[in-house]
This record gives sequence, structure tokens and C-alpha cells, in this order.
Amino acid sequence: ISLERRGGNWWACCPFHHEKTPSFALNESDQFYHCFGCGESGDVIKFVQSMENIEFMDAVKMLAERVNLPMPQTAFDNGKTVELKRKKDVILQILNDCAHFYLANLNSGKADKFLEYIYIGGRYPQGSCVRSASAQVSILTSFPSICCKRDIQDRICWTAEP
Repeated sequence: ISLERRGGNWWACCPFHHEKTPSFALNESDQFYHCFGCGESGDVIKFVQSMENIEFMDAVKMLAERVNLPMPQTAFDNGKTVELKRKKDVILQILNDCAHFYLANLNSGKADKFLEYIYIGGRYPQGSCVRSASAQVSILTSFPSICCKRDIQDRICWTAEP
């Protein structure tokens, strides 16, 4: 993020939404950020959580590693917690693979008739919206078959946990 000092705050275009003029303010003295465009705000830990899509403790660990601070071991790192985190990480990887799969299909030419239908019907104001919001588009190619080929079902138990 490219920050520019104006008055008592640092300003930038918000990393959480697309904008042309800076509305993302970083208050150095009070150590918080706020976007006047989308309303996102918080401290450095929440910023890392949002940008990296990670949980609180992972953000704290990431920041501690960045400044070479040792992290104390907690009682929260028990077997059940580790297993739940592993399952969550696998699900996040599946979602990431799915997004890349659909984006690749959208940009490969397989979706040209669909995109033409959207553009002609005026359903989206800008073509870039459609390409950047690829998760909204369902190409007929089957993503579940890709998961089966990668043995994802063997890496996670799909039963619901209380």
C-alpha cells in the first residue's frame, strides 16, 4: 500500500475495495485504520487478518515473526484445535482452488457465449466486474471432478462438528 501523509493521518486507496481517490486513513498516533468508503476499520492485527484471510492467533504469530519476537506456547494448541485448524486450512485451499478453476475457465474462452449474453443484456455495467467476480459464474465444467482427481476427499472428514 502506498501511503501519503496529509495532516495527522496517512492516506491511501483502500486495499479492501476498488477506488480511485484515497479514502483509507491510517492514524499512527492512535494505531488504527479506517476506510471512509467501505467502513472497514481496526488495528494492525485486524488488518493482517483481513489482508491475509487468517485467524487472530495466526496474525499475531505472523507479526511476531516479522519483528523477531518469540511466541509463547499456549494450551490452545492441543490436538483437537490442531485438527480443526487442519480441516479449515484444507477447506480454504479447496475454495482457493475453486476460485482459480472458475477464473481460468472464465478467461480461457470457454465462457465467451456467457459473457456475451451478460454484456448484450446490460446485466453488468463493466466487463472487468464480470472477470474479477469470477466466483459468480458457473462454467459447466465440473469442479468436483477436479477435487476427486486430487484426492481431496481423503484429506478431510466432511462430517459436521458440534
